[in-house]
Amino acid sequence: MGWVWLDDGFADHPKVARVGVIGTWIQVQALCYCNRHLTDGFVPYGVALSFVTRLQRVDAEGQIWETRESCTMDGELFTETDFSEIDWPAELVAAGLWERVAGGYRIHDYDQYQRSKAQALADRARATTRQQQWRARHPKSHGVTNGARHAVSHTTPTPTPTPTPTPTPKKKTSLRSVRRTRKRPPDETLTAERLDFARQVGMSARQAEEEWAAMGDHEFQSPRSDWSGVWRNWCRHWPPPRLTPRSEQTMPSRPAVPSGEATRAMLRERGILPPTALPFRGMP
Repeated sequence: MGWVWLDDGFADHPKVARVGVIGTWIQVQALCYCNRHLTDGFVPYGVALSFVTRLQRVDAEGQIWETRESCTMDGELFTETDFSEIDWPAELVAAGLWERVAGGYRIHDYDQYQRSKAQALADRARATTRQQQWRARHPKSHGVTNGARHAVSHTTPTPTPTPTPTPTPKKKTSLRSVRRTRKRPPDETLTAERLDFARQVGMSARQAEEEWAAMGDHEFQSPRSDWSGVWRNWCRHWPPPRLTPRSEQTMPSRPAVPSGEATRAMLRERGILPPTALPFRGMP
């Protein structure tokens, strides 16, 4: 399918305005004919006359409606002419849209606005080559080869069995994976992977079981869900700090308090007290 090129000033062109609505419709038909049959703008006599017969319209009830031109003056009908009474090819020639040539007409300046036959055939050849190259690069996209596509078989085709779809069971979402609790759920067990991690920090199997039980009795401040991560963090803080019983605790020794005589001797050495003691004077 090809396309006819019309610029946005086609309807306002003086030549088109001269031939009116009927002449414009004949011009469009002629452009489509020349582009479809690659005539380089040539329109035979018989084809040009057939354009005029296409100005009738048949409605849903089968009634034929014909297009007419009328001329009014001061609001009154001056004259009315049937479209078949006008030589429309001659009108298009007079307007400069067509030119008379041997065997018919030629659209004026057709090669300046539309593709010529040589250009159209070259475009088709390029499109065919491009499509063949694409099919050569994508041989599996067609499913079958050209030979298999055009082969004719007289045997009854065997229907291809349609496999019955097997319903896929829906995977249930474990509530344990999304539940967050402060204490370790009872269904959490000391797996081999968790035991291996405990051995990496120096625990024995018995110590790991004891720590796992202790973690189960512990209530955390915030809810947890990744208990493997909680176990690894628990193991990293092993062993817990040892608390010494009070009976085994030893109080630091206090320095010996000097006696009164030793204190006085020290004060005499520092010059705070006199070298000799003053006599005691009792009450009178």
